[in-house]
Formats: sequence, structure tokens, C-alpha cells
Amino acid sequence: MDGYRMGRGIVLSGLLLAAALSAAEDENWLANPGFEEAAGAAPAGWSLGMEGRGEGEAVWQEGEAHAGSRCLRVRLTTAGDYYMGRQHLSQAVQPGRLHQIRGWYRSDAEMVAHPCVYNVGADGKVISAWESPLPLARVWTPFQFTWTPPPGTERFELQLRAQAGPGTAWFDDVMVGSAVHLEAERRERLAEATQRIAKGALALRVLEPSERPTPADFADAARWQALQAATAVSIFAARGERESFAALVLGLDGQPLTARMTDLAGPGGARLPATAATVRWAGGVVVDGQTWPDPLFEEQPFSSQPDCLPMLWVTLAVPAAGTPAGEYTGTLEVQSAARTATLPVRLQVYDFALPASSYLPTSFWVFRHTIRNAYGLKEIPTEVYRRYLDLCLESRLAPIDAAEWHDQPFVRLRRDAQGELQVDWELWDSYVGYGMERGMTAFNVADVHWFGTYFRSFTVQDAVTGKEETVTLDPASPEYAQTVIRFFRLAHEHFSARGWAARAYLQAYDEPAGNDATLLAEIARFHELARQGWPGLRTLITAAPQSYAALQGSTGIWCPLTSHYDDGVAAARRKLGEEVWWYVCCGPQAPWANFFLDQPGAAHRVLFWQTFQRRADGLLYWGINHWPDFAARSMDPLPAEKRWPQAPWNDGGRKGDGYFLYPGPRGPLTGLRFEIMRDGVEDYDALRMLQDLVTRKGPQAPEALRQRATAALTVGPEISVSMTNYPSTAGAMVAQRRQVNELIVEFGKLP
Repeated sequence: MDGYRMGRGIVLSGLLLAAALSAAEDENWLANPGFEEAAGAAPAGWSLGMEGRGEGEAVWQEGEAHAGSRCLRVRLTTAGDYYMGRQHLSQAVQPGRLHQIRGWYRSDAEMVAHPCVYNVGADGKVISAWESPLPLARVWTPFQFTWTPPPGTERFELQLRAQAGPGTAWFDDVMVGSAVHLEAERRERLAEATQRIAKGALALRVLEPSERPTPADFADAARWQALQAATAVSIFAARGERESFAALVLGLDGQPLTARMTDLAGPGGARLPATAATVRWAGGVVVDGQTWPDPLFEEQPFSSQPDCLPMLWVTLAVPAAGTPAGEYTGTLEVQSAARTATLPVRLQVYDFALPASSYLPTSFWVFRHTIRNAYGLKEIPTEVYRRYLDLCLESRLAPIDAAEWHDQPFVRLRRDAQGELQVDWELWDSYVGYGMERGMTAFNVADVHWFGTYFRSFTVQDAVTGKEETVTLDPASPEYAQTVIRFFRLAHEHFSARGWAARAYLQAYDEPAGNDATLLAEIARFHELARQGWPGLRTLITAAPQSYAALQGSTGIWCPLTSHYDDGVAAARRKLGEEVWWYVCCGPQAPWANFFLDQPGAAHRVLFWQTFQRRADGLLYWGINHWPDFAARSMDPLPAEKRWPQAPWNDGGRKGDGYFLYPGPRGPLTGLRFEIMRDGVEDYDALRMLQDLVTRKGPQAPEALRQRATAALTVGPEISVSMTNYPSTAGAMVAQRRQVNELIVEFGKLP
């Protein structure tokens, strides 16, 4: 199989692994790593068995090993937890230093092979875990990963598992231990690549579409050679689209840099002014000892960051109207230390506009309390909050307010002179209305994270006296039911009057435990009460319909993890009038497409193609700005010298999970991942535009044109073989997107 980048490590081709192991070896801490030694009827040093539920086996197999005569075979015959081979390691761990796991595996099902290393403290309790499901590999295939154990780790426990779904995995010749030599070799290659990039004449080279490279990528001679030929930019866009490219700066040698785009000259004297371009500089975030580009700085002159590529990110915003179709040309110009360099830019504008509002309903959560805490504010001013909303809406993603506490309420309850409960929607309208005017595809009627528990204890202001009181209600009481029904009746009336009701949904609970019958009954009842007040209100739950029978009939929008999405089940729920979205968060891990910092940019973009391919009705993500340093409920402002970017960004071991924006010194800064995700949404919208045109105009279209459209609307293996098997570059997506654009123009000309 080809080598695919996978989260914290790589599933390597045999050639790559051989090269990686040619340097000095790190010590293997495992006993009997090749399963050859016996202790009675079992492999010495290993315990075989299972944890949790499910049928299967863990077997010391003779024959068909990677090397020698023995290997480990683990199998699940029903969906469950895992069968495994386990080993408790005795060697002392150095927290904060790089460690590694590598070995060989094969499998007969996607993601069934699942190595896991627990980070164990002095008290024997598990602090955290490194783990990664591995893609289908029908022949022996090497894997290698690195991770940094957190503070407090003293020992490791290794588990080689068959996990989750039915299937068999084999493991052999496994290594776990420190990565001293591996890290030294990585640093040496990094230093060589960094010097190669820094020295020489000042020059600009174009990176591949949606690429988020590290300096180590250019230690590869072939990649470096290919870069030398990338001396011009050729991109395309529809009207109403933002299209970006990345340019690597060679020969900068640590000097500051200024950069600008010229006007772009177009057909018939048309121009795309320089003000339509945004030029930014990619900073880095450290994950497991490696620096990955993400935060985009706007203030010039730009300065390099250690171990981070000197990279510009340029975005051209094509107006939705008034821009003639055709070719536009301009130049990216840079200056540094009295030296200059240029890069010619060609932009093709297609003769159609993307819709102002995306076809794809989304729910990307924005947290006000992290903004408040990051800047030491008591309350978020509207103009500050809207800057965060703007960045989300520019990326065609719906920013869903997800306050974790009701200490900055958007929805305020009042009691009128007659004693009736009323709702003051002023602040909520300011947020929702601002988003709707800018294309927001969906919004949550609830203004707090777990709104299903809100009416147990809430604050009401007396409209006459102005005094506030806390109302506490028993969820089983008639008063509680009446209050919930009235709130949603008022919400329905209010949002219907404003024309927003069709984009409303209710997510009142998040990731409920599937085995908690009491909680599931509570959710079903809350949904029922809400729909008594608002008939037909779409109720969303982050759960898979096949695993939550208790909520079937109560749920309007199912939203499982992408790894739990079932095409047949989704089709059956849609026949009942329900929707099936999906989501990613801290899982599923690579090689599932997700938004982690240490995944290739193509993984961020391909998820939207997979959304189109699998017909998911929407996409949810839990955090746009849930910053690790500022997640606590309150925080005193940090002194300037301790604030990012003066101090390094603290990822908190999350690999970017939960944030795509950064708290810049003068306001929010977007990240490369967010920019690439916008490309994915734009791809999705173009696919949907073509799909609609084929539906409407297909009967009168020539057969050859219909066949071309069918091919362009098919997400083939060159883009996504499966949810876990896709190229690490976006070239095929870009090529097919160009075909889609051309077909939209052709279909648009039909009567």
C-alpha cells in the first residue's frame, strides 16, 4: 500500500521503514516483541484476553508471521470493545520526551487493528492514552508513530487490539520505547531542510493546493526538486468565492519580510483590486515535538518562527457580482533586506456565482467565555463577538453560540405585569440576524450548551420591578412542562415572524450515554415538550440512530460520528422524514478525515467531499475557539510578555482539537485549517449546484453532457477510496472541482 500520513505517525511503505531504521536503533522496551518465546502455552511476557463486551479471541498463532514462526492474532466476531495482547512495561518514562511505537500488522477489515499505549502514573492509574486505528492492510504492513507522554507518566502499558467492529488483526515484531535516536535523526533532517530553505537568493515557490507542510517535508530530495519548478500560481474561482494559495519564501534566512498583491488585470479592462487580496504569514503550533503551520498573522513585517516554514498564505476574494468571467493576472511581490522577489498569479473567474448561503447546514460552536477570559473581559462587546462570527461566515460555516454557562445570556426571561413568562430576544436577534444576513445555514434555538437542563433552575426578571429571581422547577411537575412548552411556543412565533424558523433546530443535549435509560427518557420528554410548543421543531442529538432506539421517534436530526455513520440506516431514517448529519471532534482519529493539526491539509478538505459522497445532511463540530489556555470560567489577564504570540502557543496536547481561530493581540486570527475547510465547503456547494442543474435541465441536455456531469458528481477513488483511505494531497479534488465549474457554466447556458 502507499504511505498515508496518519495523525501522530505514518503507516510506512517497506522502503520508507527500512530507511527510517537504518540509523542508530532506539532500545526496544518490550519483552518478546516477535512473539517467538514461550511461557508454557502462551507467548512469554504477554497476556492475551479481552476487555468489555463482544465475542472474539486473542490467539498466539503459529505460521503466517511477519518474521519467525509466531505472531499475535486478535479477532472480534461481533461489534464490541476489544480482544488484545497486553504487556505492562517496567522501564521508567521521561515525560515530555518523544517516545515511539512501531511494528508490523495486517488486517481483514478497516480500522480493526488498533495499537494503544496507556500513559500510567506512579499510583498505577492511567493518565491518558495514545492510540490509533490502522487502515485495512491485507499483507504485512509496517506502522510507526511517536507521541509525548504527559507530566506524571512513569510507565507504559501496551495493548495490541482488535477493536470496535468485526474483523481480525495480526501483529508482529513490535517496538515500544524512547525515540532518542529517532528524534535526533528528525532534528538533523529538519536542520538540513531548514538551511536549504533559508539560504540562497530570495525567491517564491508555490505549494500544492491545501498543503500544510513542515520543513521536514522538504528534506526529501524529490519534493525539493519539484518545488523548484513551482514558479507561478494558477488558480480558479467562481464569483462569491475566496480562493487561496500558499507561497514558500526561499532565502529569507530569518530576516523580516513585507508582501503585497498587485491589482489583477482582467478581460476588457476589468480589474480585481489589490484590496480583494489578503496576504498573511503562517505561524506554527508544536505537536509532539514537531511544528505544524496554522495561525495566520496579518501584521507586517512578517517574521519567521523557529522550525516553521517561511510561508505566505494569499486569499483572493472574488465579488459575488460585477466581476466579468475570464482570466485575471497580477503579481505577488515581497521585500526583505533590500532584496525583492515576485511570483506571477493567474486567476480564472468562472461565469457563475456560489450561493450566498451554503447548501450544507453546519453547526460549528463558538464560545464567548474563552474570548472573555483570553482578553480579561467581564462581558464580550458585540463588535468583538462579531469579528469571530465574520471569520466563520466567510468560511461558509454556521457559528453556533455554545455558551457553557448562562453567565452571559443572549436569551433573557421576563415576567410581565400579568405574571406571564416572556422572552427578551434583543441580544439573541442581534446574533442570529447578523448571521442570517451573511448566509448562516442553521442556528440552535438554545443559547446554552446543555439547554435540556436549563428550566430546572433559571433566572427571571420582573418587568415591573426590575428585580431578578431564581426559579427552580421539578422536571416532573406540570409547572415545568408548561414553562418549557411556553418558551418554545414563544420562540416559534418569534422566529417565524422574522423568517428564520426554517433554519432553526434544537440541540439540548450532547453525546448522551446510550446505556443511560433515565437520561434518554429525559431527552425524549424534553423533545416532546419542545415540539408541543413548536410543532415540527427539528431536534438534534449527537448520536447514531442504530444505537439509540430509545430516541427514535423523538429525534429530527441524528448526528453520529463519521465512524458511526451507516448508509443504510441513514437512508431508512430519511424515509421517515428525519435528517442524518455527522460530526467529528476528538475522534475519530486518523486516518479518518478530521481537522487535527498533524493531519495533512487534504484531510480537512476531503471530509466535505465525503459528506457529499455519503449524503450526510449536515456537519457539526464542537469548537471553533475553545482555547486550551482559556477554557476555565474566569482568568485574570496575562501580562503582555506571557501572552501568545510573545509566548509559544499552548496546544495542551489536543493537536488543535476544538479551535481553528486564535486570540491575536488585536483580535481573532484565522488558521490554515479553517481556510482549507472553506475550500471544502465551496467544493461541496459547487457539487450541489451542478447536481441541482442536472436535475432541472438534464432532460434537455445532450447525452454526452449528462454523462460528463454524472462522472463529475461521482467521488471516485482518486479522491476517496474509503473514509480512511484517501490521498495526502488535494490535487484530484482541485482537478475535479475545475470540471464541476466548467459543467455548471455549460448547464447554465441551457434553456
